[in-house]
Amino acid sequence: MAEGGEKVSYYAVDGLRACRYAAGFTQKELAEAVGSHQTHIAELETFLNATGDMFDRLCEALGVFVDDLLYGRGSRGWARPDSQWWHAADPAELARWERHLQVNRIKARGKFGNAPGTALLRGLKDCREASGLTQREVARRIGSNQSTIVKLEKRYAPRGAYMKTIRKLCLALDVSPADLMCGPENEGRRPG
Repeated sequence: MAEGGEKVSYYAVDGLRACRYAAGFTQKELAEAVGSHQTHIAELETFLNATGDMFDRLCEALGVFVDDLLYGRGSRGWARPDSQWWHAADPAELARWERHLQVNRIKARGKFGNAPGTALLRGLKDCREASGLTQREVARRIGSNQSTIVKLEKRYAPRGAYMKTIRKLCLALDVSPADLMCGPENEGRRPG
């Protein structure tokens, strides 16, 4: 109960971590964007329920749909919009739809590292090779060293990258966090 006897609604935020990674926020940055504390965002990512007001602020700050935050495994019942809707939508709605697609890729194929706050970069090597850059060139662009890139590219290594490193890699390779975390969109799918 809130002050004055009002009933407070709470909502599950099972998809918060995927939404945060797709948006490129650290926990601290997201907390600042929604007027909260980093520890509260960490608690919400471990499936603590958010108040209705916090839920709305999270959706707004992350640029996601309600279903993106509610479901941890991918939004239910969503199909790609028909071409008429796609072309008629306003730019803000198109950006939200693009974020939705990135969130669902992360939910479906993203993996998180052993260290808290890290993500495995299963698509880093493919993204780097597609850009025509060597490991050394990528390392130089992000202010790191080649051995770090080698470790991050190992597909089954437990080494994960923090969001600040993921953002630097996204800028250096002109890709999204979902591209780095999940690899090519068609990887692992049957042709046809």
